[in-house]
Amino acid sequence: MPQDELQSGDLSHRFDYATAFTAGLLDPDRAPPDAVSGPNGKAAVKRYAVYRNNVTVSLIDALVASFPATLRITGPDFFRAMARFHVRETPPTSPLLFEYGRDFPDFIEHYD
Repeated sequence: MPQDELQSGDLSHRFDYATAFTAGLLDPDRAPPDAVSGPNGKAAVKRYAVYRNNVTVSLIDALVASFPATLRITGPDFFRAMARFHVRETPPTSPLLFEYGRDFPDFIEHYD
């Protein structure tokens, strides 16, 4: 979807764009949506990758803050690696970051 169409398009186009944009944030194998562009209309693959990484790190940090005892038991490297798998498999369902990770103990129980 061209940038002009996104800016002036109806709500369904905006919803489709938002859905595509957010779906790719937690899936490193997914290319950025076509409407994401950098200066002069160039592809914004690197910019999107930075944003994707920031989202992932923020969610991992939220798990670190919510599960400090687990972090101490497993060590930071293992915890963060395990948390990254959780983030990719279990995206947030609430816009409130403090609610993220309620299912993390169950994830840990079945983690190999």
